[in-house]
Amino acid sequence: MLKEINKRDRKLANKFYLLEDCTSPVVTPQADFTKQANEAFKRFADAGMNVVKSTDPINKWPNFPR
Repeated sequence: MLKEINKRDRKLANKFYLLEDCTSPVVTPQADFTKQANEAFKRFADAGMNVVKSTDPINKWPNFPR
């Protein structure tokens, strides 16, 4: 997703809102992808995407049109 955004217009990234508490990394006895998930969220945030919680009021979300 981020690659496509960057191809078109990097400014579009700030229109995306990732619900941090509505996702979880894959964790099984054989694998734990927590580190990769955290790194991905950081990459998305560093690119300008908004990481929010589902419990945050929308009117408090950064960059949300008012």
